[in-house]
Amino acid sequence: MRISGLCMFLLPALLCLNLQAQRPPKAIRHVVVIGVDGMSPDGIHQANTPHMDRLMREGAWTLHARSVTPSSSSPNWASIIMGADVEQHGIHSNDYERDDYILPPVVRGNADIFPTIFGEIHQQMPRAEIGAIYEWGGFGRLFEKEAVDYNQRASSEAAAAQLASDYIVAKRPTFCFVHLDHVDHAGHIAGHGTAKYYRSVERADSLIGQILEAIVRAGIADETLVLICADHGGKGHGHGGLTMAEMEVPLILYGPGVKKGYELPIPVFQYDHAATVAFALGVEAPMPGLAGHRAAPSKVLKCPPATMRWPLYSKGRSFFMVKKATSPQAACSGATPWCRSRTRSRAKSAIPSMAAPRDPGLRCTKKPFPSASRRW
Repeated sequence: MRISGLCMFLLPALLCLNLQAQRPPKAIRHVVVIGVDGMSPDGIHQANTPHMDRLMREGAWTLHARSVTPSSSSPNWASIIMGADVEQHGIHSNDYERDDYILPPVVRGNADIFPTIFGEIHQQMPRAEIGAIYEWGGFGRLFEKEAVDYNQRASSEAAAAQLASDYIVAKRPTFCFVHLDHVDHAGHIAGHGTAKYYRSVERADSLIGQILEAIVRAGIADETLVLICADHGGKGHGHGGLTMAEMEVPLILYGPGVKKGYELPIPVFQYDHAATVAFALGVEAPMPGLAGHRAAPSKVLKCPPATMRWPLYSKGRSFFMVKKATSPQAACSGATPWCRSRTRSRAKSAIPSMAAPRDPGLRCTKKPFPSASRRW
């Protein structure tokens, strides 16, 4: 069952396109999503993460994306690939199983689960090569196996990165989702905010660099959108609650047509990710009318503003660049100041602390970005 996408979930950054950017950049032919389980904005802020720093400097990003509740893995990975919230897809906790659940999905696709971006790409692009490599076995029950050409559970984070790298070089997939689980393990065992946790984030950054190198070796770097995301943060030795440490997560996007050094100024939610992938590849997202809004399917560009979270044509807020920019913000191609001190001194070469956008009195303290070198 193919579900038509609706305008209200075409990613906040994509809901805010102006009229020149109704279509995705033609250069994007591949999308690689790297999901790091349990990676918090604080982890990126405190750890040494040169690869993610570089993608932030050369792409669009936010350290204030919001998890769905509860801030557990299954509900959030489901929302990321299904483009829906918990009350729609019904995956309410890590105890969920396809044959053992409390809340049924509001719509069932071919695999008797809420449709995912894997299934939508498979149906709308029959020749697309689609892969899923995941360290946590629970991720495998969240998508349609028949929609995937390469389905591999990895024994470790290193194995996941190696499998993904080999697959990308060999097959040059249209869509590849890579899941790394070791950061979440460090949070549970050592605790979030500990030295061991930050080292696990550094390890994730190194593996992200390995996958990026594979994209270069595959010869598809100039036509690939890379999306880095996480399911939840954490507090102490756990997660699942409503604190900002548990609920805020990073989102980083890099690829053709993406603005450089652009901090997304609007709220971003987990269910925006599937719409981002769908938009980039030119397919419809896996979602019916959701969240109380009623809008006719297949009329994405004609929905009145009342049916959307954000105005579709609000200028200057898309993370994609447009050819005929009508404002300095719309034409943004370089990094902007991320925070200011009480004396209004600019911190142009630092990643903001988690509270920086909310408290202008806080200083940015993270190390400067490394100098630009290679494309990736």
